[in-house]
Amino acid sequence: MRKRSMIGIVSLIAIGLSLSAPSAMGATKKKKKKKTTWDYEQNYKVLGTYQQGEVAKELTNPKNQLYQLPTTSILAEFRPELQASYKKYKLVFRPRATYLDDVRNIDKLNPAPPGYIQPKNQTLKGDVYMNEAYFAGTPTGTLQYVLGLQNFQWGPAELASPSNPLFRDLGLSKTYFFETRGRGLVRANYSPSGQTTFIFISEAFDNGVKRDASDPIFRRKGLIKAEFADSSQTNYVGLVASASEAGTPQFGSYSHYEVLTGLTIYYDMSARKGSKQWNPVISATGLNFQQNDVSTNKLEAATLAGFRYVTEGNLDFRLEGFYEDSAWSEKTRNLARFVLSKAPTLDNAQIYLTPGSFFPGQKFLYGSVRIPDWGYKNSFTLSLRNLHSLTDNTEKLQAAFDTFIGDHVLFSTGVTAAVGKENGELTQGYAWQAFATFAWTL
Repeated sequence: MRKRSMIGIVSLIAIGLSLSAPSAMGATKKKKKKKTTWDYEQNYKVLGTYQQGEVAKELTNPKNQLYQLPTTSILAEFRPELQASYKKYKLVFRPRATYLDDVRNIDKLNPAPPGYIQPKNQTLKGDVYMNEAYFAGTPTGTLQYVLGLQNFQWGPAELASPSNPLFRDLGLSKTYFFETRGRGLVRANYSPSGQTTFIFISEAFDNGVKRDASDPIFRRKGLIKAEFADSSQTNYVGLVASASEAGTPQFGSYSHYEVLTGLTIYYDMSARKGSKQWNPVISATGLNFQQNDVSTNKLEAATLAGFRYVTEGNLDFRLEGFYEDSAWSEKTRNLARFVLSKAPTLDNAQIYLTPGSFFPGQKFLYGSVRIPDWGYKNSFTLSLRNLHSLTDNTEKLQAAFDTFIGDHVLFSTGVTAAVGKENGELTQGYAWQAFATFAWTL
């Protein structure tokens, strides 16, 4: 009996081993690695914009014969966005195709002064360009690099970011479909912790945008930026140091602090010795505009300070003050107007309108209100903005309205109006201008 029982036990063990053998063998086999492939994303937008405006009455622009601003414009745009990612790498392409029809009604100037170009009552222009095209890599959790045409901005303010020497987008220009042209940058981001970030940027090559007389030459720039934040990422301070081939270094800083829930205060500023500001000059050789010597010892600063309050219902209020040392005073503007009247060339007109400062004056107050999520299916957004000159009390008022029409169409419309005396800081250019845009997402 014992012998039989022993045989039975051995037999059961053998059967168990034989049954378990395949699973044991299977456990030792290496799992096949999943093949990593590229992931692709794409979307397309088609935009149509109609603009209508009235040119302001100015001594420097009689009957619009010098600025030659269009009173009616029709713009068609095609905006693809293509992305490809593989592991820790990404390729992004944002090509653009545009077609612009500008209409003016300007009498020819006869006789025309030297250097004057007679206006065309209609200009048709098509353009194809690459707005952004870059390669990004993230080799580690703390390091990222981005190479190519790209857009990189910072700062807590809505009106401007003086500490950013590369991008000068201003608050009143930022309608819903406003798009910043990318620049040829080499950028590296290093974040040793969640609260500290160091950024190194070099503007290594020109983006190909046609340059006007106020900024005719491309010069390479470089900067280092450090940002320190608290654990909530709500309160932060940034320091910026930059230099270019054009002149002396520039230093900047910005900060954002939450005083109470929904209420924040902030600043953004820059300082440098000297300026690239264009100024009117009357000399023995004649009347013209010249750029300041960037090597002067005078410290020039541009400073913005403001506060923001966002309610529980997402109503967004801002009030910001801005001051720039090197911008034209009222006396300098009067002299510039005289120079332009005596030498009315298109190059001088471009310099007069964009002399190198953020705004056409030194002191401004800016306020805005944004009212989102109301109206039909909470799809309406209303934005109100006001830029006020503290020098001559002229103003730019803007109202914009956006809404979705179905799942794939967005409609945006708005109007900007100049208020105040003629020939003022904010009453040059257009007296008023309105636009309407439809955008289809394909």
